[in-house]
Amino acid sequence: MTTIVYRAGVLASDTRMSSGDWIGTGRAVKVRRLDDGTLIGFTGNYAVASVAADQVAAGGEIPKTGDGARVIRIKPDGSIVIFEDDAKHDLSGADFYAWGSGSIPALGALYAGASAEDAVRIAMLVDPNTGGDVVSVRHKA
Repeated sequence: MTTIVYRAGVLASDTRMSSGDWIGTGRAVKVRRLDDGTLIGFTGNYAVASVAADQVAAGGEIPKTGDGARVIRIKPDGSIVIFEDDAKHDLSGADFYAWGSGSIPALGALYAGASAEDAVRIAMLVDPNTGGDVVSVRHKA
């Protein structure tokens, strides 16, 4: 899976690709910034989630996200919409969020004051499905 973390206008993730117990040799980019400052991230089955993320980035609503895929869209105004299980729901009200297999250690790090990037790094220490490099995007370039 992966770890995606949002805090203070920054969306960060790992780059590990895995399948079951196997760690892939590729480097997966799971977060991006659109021209209008919207941030897009995804977790779950890479093939399914990356296509769904492309649909959301193009302005589509409720993409096909089955097979454990989740797409996170965060607009510059801080509004967050999650697309999963072929539905969408709004999130609001928290200072930070974490998704994916490393979300529990990442949340602990966030509660302790870690940045989005550092929360992903901490998740890498204990979650075997989170690894590689940490990449991040910001609302403002």
